[in-house]
Amino acid sequence: MLSFVDLGEHYFKFFFTQGIVMGVGAGLVCIPSLAVQTDHWGTQSALAMGIASSGMFVGGTFFPIMLTQLLHNGVSFAWSVRASALVVLGMLLVANACMRQSYPRASSGEKRTSMRELATDTPYIFAVIGALCTNWGFYFMYFYLQLNVVHRGVGDRAFAYYTPAILCGAAIPGAILSNLAAAKCGTLIVFAVSATACGSFVMAAILPSPSIAGTVTCAVLFGLPAGAWLSLLPPVCCTMSTSARESGVRLGFAFAVSAGAVLIATPINDALMPQDWGLAVMLSFVRTVFQFSAHI
Repeated sequence: MLSFVDLGEHYFKFFFTQGIVMGVGAGLVCIPSLAVQTDHWGTQSALAMGIASSGMFVGGTFFPIMLTQLLHNGVSFAWSVRASALVVLGMLLVANACMRQSYPRASSGEKRTSMRELATDTPYIFAVIGALCTNWGFYFMYFYLQLNVVHRGVGDRAFAYYTPAILCGAAIPGAILSNLAAAKCGTLIVFAVSATACGSFVMAAILPSPSIAGTVTCAVLFGLPAGAWLSLLPPVCCTMSTSARESGVRLGFAFAVSAGAVLIATPINDALMPQDWGLAVMLSFVRTVFQFSAHI
C-alpha cells in the first residue's frame, strides 16, 4: 500500500500505510512465526527462536542496501517499495508453506489461558515490565543513529544510508550467540545482561564521534547486545509457559505491552532533537536502566 502513496500527498496516508497497516501485519507475522518454534524443537526451542529472530536483522541489513541502490540508480520510490514487497511476499509464501502445528487443535471445552492468569504470574509480569522499560530507550539507536551521522556531518550521505545495515548486521551474531549462551548460563541471566549492555551503549551516542570508524564501532557495540535482547525476549516468555499452547498468548501480551513504550518514547525524542541531542540520549539511558531491577 505504501507504494501507491505519492510523496507529495498528505501525512495521514503515510501514517495509515506505514504505521497502522504495516504494524498490524508485522504483528500478525512475527508472533506466530516465533511461537510455533516451541512446538518443534523441545529443549532447543530457545536456540531455534534465536535463529528465527535473526531473520529480522537479516532483513534490516538487506533492505536498506537494496532500497539505497534502487533509489540511487533511477528507480522511483513506488517501484523500489514494490520490489521490497515482492521479496517479502516470496519469503512469506515459503514460510507459510513450511509452518506446521504438531499438537492437536484445542477442543471447545478445553480451558484456555486467561488474561487474569497472566496478570497474577509475578515472574512473567516483572519480565514484561522489564521489557517495557527497556523499550523506552532501546530503539533510540535504530531510529536516530542515521540522523546523528547526518547532523554531525560524519562521512557523506551515502555512509548515512548504510548505518542501519551496519547496526542490524552486528545484531545477527548477537541473536544466535546469545541463545547458545542462554542454554548454558540461563535465559533470564543473559537477557538481563544484554538489556543492561544496550542501555550502556546508548550512552555512546552522546560522545563526540566525528569519524566513520567511531560511528561504525558504536553501531557494532550496540548491535550485538541489541540482537541478543530482541531474540531472547520470546524464549523468556515461553520458558514461563505451562504448555506450548499458551506460548503465543504470552508472547502477544508481552509484545503488545512493551510496544507501548516505543509509541510514547519516540515522539518525546523527536521533540527534543536535534537541539537537545544529549538530553534525548540521557532520557533513553535512564529509561533503559530501570529495566535491570525488573529483570532481576
